[in-house]
Amino acid sequence: MGDIWDADDKEIEIDMEKFEALDIPQCKYCSNIARPNILMFGDRNWNVMRMLTQEERFDAWIGNVQSDGKKLVIIEIGAGTVIPTIQSIGEKLAKKIKGAKLIRINPREYYLNRYRGWGIPYGGLDGLEKILT
Repeated sequence: MGDIWDADDKEIEIDMEKFEALDIPQCKYCSNIARPNILMFGDRNWNVMRMLTQEERFDAWIGNVQSDGKKLVIIEIGAGTVIPTIQSIGEKLAKKIKGAKLIRINPREYYLNRYRGWGIPYGGLDGLEKILT
């Protein structure tokens, strides 16, 4: 069907001895195993329409930030360089939007040009705590 539905009310019970899901979510139409709508390499079953809608909303929001002259701080947590998509987005926005800054939190891949923002060499929670103190 290609539909996407909310699974917020679904809590999957796990047999911790076998490390196995006991109640795997099922498709509401055919009862086969439901899959998350995440993009995997070579994935022909991923529903691209939701991503396109979210991308349009994100671009509109960025346009509003720019036109309103608001200050933007981007906090990137745990994005690495093996698949650099997220790091690229944050860096491009920090470069494109006047006054924008990027805070990159990553224990290993935290390098960031000092004109774009700050790199924090910690895990996510520790890095956020460092920002707050």
